[in-house]
Amino acid sequence: MIKLVIKKEVRDEVIKALKVAFPTSNCAKGIEKYTKELAGLLLDELSRGVSNYHIKKGIYRIPLKRLRDYGGAIGPNKKKIHEWLRENNYELVRTLTRGTRFTKEYSMVKLTDWVKLKIDLSSATPEETFGLRFPKYSKLNDQQITDTYDLLRVDLISLEKYIQSLALNCKSLKSKEYQNLIRAVLIYDCAKHNNGCYPQKKLDPPSIFGRKYYSGISIQNIKKELRAPVLGDCWEYDIRSCVVTWKLGYAQKYLDSKKDCSAVVDGFLFSYAYVHSKEEIINPIKSSVFINSQLDDVEQTSLIKEALTALNFGARLSVYGFVDKFGKSQVPALAKIFTDKQELQRFNKCGYVSGFLNEQKELDTFILADAKQNQPEIFTYPKLRTKTDRKNSKKILSYLFQHAETDVMNVVRKVASESNLTLLANIHDAVIFRENISDAMKEELEAAMRKHTGNPYWALGKKQLKGW
Repeated sequence: MIKLVIKKEVRDEVIKALKVAFPTSNCAKGIEKYTKELAGLLLDELSRGVSNYHIKKGIYRIPLKRLRDYGGAIGPNKKKIHEWLRENNYELVRTLTRGTRFTKEYSMVKLTDWVKLKIDLSSATPEETFGLRFPKYSKLNDQQITDTYDLLRVDLISLEKYIQSLALNCKSLKSKEYQNLIRAVLIYDCAKHNNGCYPQKKLDPPSIFGRKYYSGISIQNIKKELRAPVLGDCWEYDIRSCVVTWKLGYAQKYLDSKKDCSAVVDGFLFSYAYVHSKEEIINPIKSSVFINSQLDDVEQTSLIKEALTALNFGARLSVYGFVDKFGKSQVPALAKIFTDKQELQRFNKCGYVSGFLNEQKELDTFILADAKQNQPEIFTYPKLRTKTDRKNSKKILSYLFQHAETDVMNVVRKVASESNLTLLANIHDAVIFRENISDAMKEELEAAMRKHTGNPYWALGKKQLKGW
């Protein structure tokens, strides 16, 4: 079985200098704790995806504050080892660019000559890998584990077959397959050591937006093609057109407020069609956008869906970039989706897109006004305001949507639990069951969602995931 191991070696001069500075301390143990924390952060970085060039140059993006805070302290005054190394020119990582909470980016660092780390797919025990990823896990009691982690049941046989197959074809560290391999090995080793369960560390503090997130690798952030090998044979049920369906749930209330007797299907034709028959919207847009395109039909459909979703979350109908107030050039969200500028221009000019966007903006305005009347307190939350202390409409809408999404998925989970379904994983607007539930059970779930929220448009799609 292939394993991922990081071998670390600190030059003797560093430990000798530490012993001179702290003669009564266990310097070897201190530097071991520090390098173990560094190795764990490098594992996290590798699992996110690192180019071959950066690996060769020893360049990584890591949270320096975490390395400082959790890398250990030494001496009677508890001097941070990270700070002592930096102040005495023995730092193991040199900062190239410092991340900030404003940019939400980690610091870019380069390994120095004081340390040698070898990243290798070779022999290592699951216990060693688990210790790097979860150094404090063994010290927790059962209640602390429950409070801190959600345990993901892993199909070890399926995942082992996937790893063995993938390892034969990975020739470059830059390849997507290699990054999947790293994630797969990390999950496999940790679950193997932990009785088949991979710990997903809950975000602390939790997001105020309502969704449950995890820090580090989880079923939420691994590639979709890796989910089936991890979980084995199972079925994924997700809310169809989740954000549009949520907004459409306000449509009747909006029409009533305007004393408009129109049916929702007439008043919000494009949104209604997107929820009930998505191809009625997507196919005409594809015909307008893609002319002599090299993309196949599936790829074209995927791009249009992605672009319409981006519009729902505040993307601009713009081809050109702009410079923000910090002087940094920004690329429009749609330009990242459509790399062909002419296709982007055709998308922006498409009548179906304009009609859909106008309806969504109309609903956005009404939803914000409704929240202002019924949930005025959220408009004062600092995280939902701009840096100049104005309301941030995009964040407020995101807050409302994610709380609504979590609320309706809690209904799904409750009914599933009462029906003794085997819930394997939660992914925001989706749940993964071991079983292929019956049509009657699916209808029961949808009826419960609609009754609880008063939104008659909630519906679940399903997809089979095949393990190895």
